[in-house]
Amino acid sequence: KRQQRDKEPETTGPLSTDAPEWMTEHQQNCYREVVSKMHKDVLCNADGPIVELVACLISEMRVNQGDLNGSKMGRLLSGLERLGMTPSSRSKVQAMQRDDKPASPLDEFAA
Repeated sequence: KRQQRDKEPETTGPLSTDAPEWMTEHQQNCYREVVSKMHKDVLCNADGPIVELVACLISEMRVNQGDLNGSKMGRLLSGLERLGMTPSSRSKVQAMQRDDKPASPLDEFAA
């Protein structure tokens, strides 16, 4: 069980699957795809900008049939890592504590 540390900010609620209206239709589809593939209870509202950036870069990569310059590819990989969407970064992902999640009888033993 993840315990909140002193002075650690509280999450701002789960990130909506609704893509921003300013995005193109293809970018919105990529946004929804990224959100749907994320680990449960990981994304919160504060993650919106990084998800938007990743979605736009994925969209551009697909439209250009994989042809992204090194800088953009680096930004895409960095964004995916920050979201825990690579094998090496997946172990660092922590789910948000949900208030509506029923308590487990074993919670008192978790550290």
